[in-house]
Amino acid sequence: MLRMLLVAVIGMSLAPPPALAATGRITCSSNGYRYASCGVDTEGRVSLVREISTGNLCRQGRTWGYDDRQIWVDRGCRAEFEFGRGRGNRSNNDVAIAAGIVGALALGAALAGSQNTQPSPLPPVTYAPPPLPPPPMGAAPPPAWAVGSYHAWDADHGETVQLVIGQRGSVVLRDEVGQVASQGFFRDGFVHWNNGTRWWLGRDGPGVMLGDVDSGRRYFFTRT
Repeated sequence: MLRMLLVAVIGMSLAPPPALAATGRITCSSNGYRYASCGVDTEGRVSLVREISTGNLCRQGRTWGYDDRQIWVDRGCRAEFEFGRGRGNRSNNDVAIAAGIVGALALGAALAGSQNTQPSPLPPVTYAPPPLPPPPMGAAPPPAWAVGSYHAWDADHGETVQLVIGQRGSVVLRDEVGQVASQGFFRDGFVHWNNGTRWWLGRDGPGVMLGDVDSGRRYFFTRT
């Protein structure tokens, strides 16, 4: 009798659910650290599924957002988004079907008398960057607002870079995997890189702005 009840519950649980509103996924990227928009019918609902950029650059309301017709990104945010209402509008029938499936699985486990155990997930691997090198002769302590760690999108190399400004004037630029790309020091309002170039340093909201004196190019870095 119990086995027949199990078959009946499973048969009810596997009945096809009613159609749901369509959802979609899209990857939207702020290339060159510039504003970009991806035109989709969001139906007023968007969620970030997976961030592609590194450094936690995607923050809703600051570096990404949406309206009924688009998803927008800015300041290096690259991510995969899910849009549309779809599964968010489940009916009571959907909930009943889901409950039936859970009940059937629980009943089957009781009949079989077996346990399904899975190993605990491994802890995430964290990367600890090496300490800053001592500042060279001639370095000067930067202003307090400039000291810290920052991220920006490097369009030339297609990756997110990290800028670290030390309290004693050391300046280090690292790539996405933490390798040192360039070193320098701060003095008189400028970052003097080891390759001989000189960039001015300015404050820009929550981040800093670096500008190449020779080429005139400038880069905005967001505080980590």
